[in-house]
Amino acid sequence: APGDFVYWGTGIDTRTTLMSAYVSAANTVKLNLTNLSGGNLNLASSTYTVYVIRENEFNAIGAAVIDPSSIPDGDGLSIIIPVLGAMPGDMVVAAFGADLQGLAHTVYISAANTASVRLHNATGAAVDLGALAIRVGVWAMPS
Repeated sequence: APGDFVYWGTGIDTRTTLMSAYVSAANTVKLNLTNLSGGNLNLASSTYTVYVIRENEFNAIGAAVIDPSSIPDGDGLSIIIPVLGAMPGDMVVAAFGADLQGLAHTVYISAANTASVRLHNATGAAVDLGALAIRVGVWAMPS
């Protein structure tokens, strides 16, 4: 369901792509791939695996609700979400309460107790998400 956490993996070289996955509707995970190489990207033999992650598997969870204005093509939006106990270097994933309408996303722990989510629009048109619930789940790295 929208708002579930997912993690994905693939066996292909992804250094020239911006890739993100999220639950867009019941029983549906969208995987967005943005080719940053400037050349062709052959995905014919690609295999992707997606995992649903339950909340109790995280060390910490943070949440926010945003209502951004329209995001123009080629532009993006950065969102700061407090996550008590998160530290730079921890692993983190984001979950969204609605379809991102083709926006790609990245998420990382930018400072102690702080997650940064970046939404990027490479759809070819402006995107207006309306109100959007965002949650981040964090796994603490062993010290």
